[in-house]
Amino acid sequence: MLGLLLSLISVGGMPSVLPELQRYVVDVKSWVTPEEFIQIFAVGQAAPGPNMLISSLVGWKVGGLGGALLALAGMCGPAGV
Repeated sequence: MLGLLLSLISVGGMPSVLPELQRYVVDVKSWVTPEEFIQIFAVGQAAPGPNMLISSLVGWKVGGLGGALLALAGMCGPAGV
């Protein structure tokens, strides 16, 4: 649900909503620790492709392959439509 909302308000791409994503997955839901989020961010920046991969890495950490696909669809779907 958060991915859908962030996708709709992400004028400027993923960097514009990264602080809110970090707040939600680290502080609100405690899905990852701050250190894990920094590592996910680093891998997302180092990997070739769009910054949107960060959301799929968070999804992978939380729910495996299904979580990664769902997170990526949630971030890319609304903007693609």
